[in-house]
Amino acid sequence: MSTGRIQFAEQDGTFVLKFVGEVRLTLCSALDATIERIFTALNFSAIVIDLTETRSIDSTTLGLLAKLSILSRQKVGLLPTVVTTHDDITRLLQSMGFDQVFNIVN
Repeated sequence: MSTGRIQFAEQDGTFVLKFVGEVRLTLCSALDATIERIFTALNFSAIVIDLTETRSIDSTTLGLLAKLSILSRQKVGLLPTVVTTHDDITRLLQSMGFDQVFNIVN
């Protein structure tokens, strides 16, 4: 089984989450904790989710991304940005309606 990972960085209030490989349920507790950490930061101003190295993403992870978008709109009134370069990931996001709750950049 292939593994995935989620990398996290922050600079000047911009938080970046980079999903690498197969992002599945096993990473979701860490992702949820990271989301909570982001929204308790006093200097939060933007969030970017980098999916350029994501091979697959499961429904639990998609649910947490939806949570991230809801919290972002509530806390700062902004839609998070998702960067994706893979057509299959982009199609998945669009089929789930994520183009309405995220700024999707190819």
